[in-house]
Amino acid sequence: MKEEITNYPSKEKPWLKYYDYDTEKLEIPKMSIYQMANLYNKDRLDNIALDIRTGKNNFKKGVTITYREYLKRMREFAKSLSLLGVKENEIISLVLPNIIESRVSIYGSNILGATPYAITPLLAPEKFNTIIEENNIQNIFMFSMFYEKYKNVFSDCEKLLIDMYAKKIEYKLDNKTKVKNALGLKAKEISSRVVISSVPKKNVYSVVNILENLGIEVIDICFSSIGNYYAVKTPELDSKVVAMVDIGEEKTNVAILNKGVMIKESILPFGGNVLDDEIAFNYKTKDEDSRKIKEEFAVVNRKYADVDENYKCVNRINQEVIINQYRLAENLEKKAVEMLKSIKNEINNLTKREIGYIIITGGITTMQGFNTIVEELFVRNATVMNLGIIGIRNNKYACSYGVIKYFVEKLDLREKKYTMYGDEKIEEIMSTRKKIGATGVLGKVFDKIFD
Repeated sequence: MKEEITNYPSKEKPWLKYYDYDTEKLEIPKMSIYQMANLYNKDRLDNIALDIRTGKNNFKKGVTITYREYLKRMREFAKSLSLLGVKENEIISLVLPNIIESRVSIYGSNILGATPYAITPLLAPEKFNTIIEENNIQNIFMFSMFYEKYKNVFSDCEKLLIDMYAKKIEYKLDNKTKVKNALGLKAKEISSRVVISSVPKKNVYSVVNILENLGIEVIDICFSSIGNYYAVKTPELDSKVVAMVDIGEEKTNVAILNKGVMIKESILPFGGNVLDDEIAFNYKTKDEDSRKIKEEFAVVNRKYADVDENYKCVNRINQEVIINQYRLAENLEKKAVEMLKSIKNEINNLTKREIGYIIITGGITTMQGFNTIVEELFVRNATVMNLGIIGIRNNKYACSYGVIKYFVEKLDLREKKYTMYGDEKIEEIMSTRKKIGATGVLGKVFDKIFD
């Protein structure tokens, strides 16, 4: 009898001819693929589970992951899906290349009972849209390089998760009650309105790869403007449109936040090094001397300069130069005004909304007289950031401090706690406190800290 050709591999099962036993009698374990992966690898958790290589380095070095880490990531992914509101039997879309995360997504969704639908990024946007609509897909996990191709398809999707910063504006319970924080509340259905900000992958992954090669795990990514905002975040600021300006070493970030949500950001190609360059140009000083003069001697406003104050040094052509503080302040003030005018124009270009506050931070904002220039140029509602936090004496650390606060807020939402100290370290600190004594000066200081 001639074998019937159906062109359906699922019916013809051509692979069966390669087995030397009857597969129909094979007993298939009644467990999920995650349970099977966990069961069959429990005795080799530190063995390599995946080794993914590319042609970039002739396939000589790849990204590896052990079974222990692999299974851990599966569980974390499943938990993230649950927090997003993904339910059992729900279809989620995966638009990912051949990376570890694509495997983690498939196994992790299996833990929750969701169905992963892998979609090739070669599809035309119209066909992609048809798949999304036919399967009622509300959650899409996409690699950032594919986003531009399909971004017009996502207007009806509730959540789109790619390597971006996402800020939840509000939650809606049972399609009627709107709340800012849904933690602890009960509802049959929860949805959220989200603002998503993207960043080119190359700007992030190069840094992430360096950290991971050093053995440092990257668990979150945050814009520097968000960190600066969280450093001074208050209920008053959360009710206004705020312009956050961070004057860095070589660039300046200008961001617009509406009610605590970043809606626009741009980068200007100048920073505090403009003042270093001005000093080096006028006095031919070495780079390290220019920085030292700026940080330890210079003021940025003539009102605060002393006409009798001088600084002596040997410049890069071996000449001794005498720098007068007042003359130096005249030059630096002009440069500072030019920078602030450019920043003011950029804020106006980014938004036509009424700005409630303009907050400027960065290393050079701590220079004497800088705040006065800001107030004179912007007239109202503009100020230099003043952290006032014990242990943070310079605005250049504002972003780091704010990112910590941002991270803690996200942990609070997940009902998690985090500390850089383990139990042994805390016990050591507490025992040190006892040795110092409660009646001494240091003891009283420790009392204030720990109370």
